[in-house]
Amino acid sequence: MIILDTNIISEMMRRNPSAIVEKWISEKAITDLFAVTSISIAEICRGIYRLPNGNRRNRLEKNFNSLLSEGFQNRIFSFDKNAAYFFGFLTSQREKDGLGIDTTDLMIAGIAAYRECSIATRNESDFSGLGIEVLNPWLQ
Repeated sequence: MIILDTNIISEMMRRNPSAIVEKWISEKAITDLFAVTSISIAEICRGIYRLPNGNRRNRLEKNFNSLLSEGFQNRIFSFDKNAAYFFGFLTSQREKDGLGIDTTDLMIAGIAAYRECSIATRNESDFSGLGIEVLNPWLQ
């Protein structure tokens, strides 16, 4: 199972998403299942609701809701107690290693570690040194 980071979901919502990412998604979809997290949902919604009311916001909101309901029905992973334990451990590891800490990325990492999933992202460094397989579709 591969958890799609927020930047992958955002890329797929663009009018003209990267052809490289689209190709990677279509090729991977044959053999791998994709999932999203409640954290990414929150980040995408924040971005949508920051936009002024209008056609663009309405289109993005509709596309996002459609993407979630059609593409990830039973594969939306929440930040629960188990993920919180992993979050605490992973955060402490990054602190010990002197690496930066982005809370939302480490919450996603906690979910991935608990569920033993890979993470697809453009921001590989946000998840480095955590023992989680990181895939960058832009570099495939």
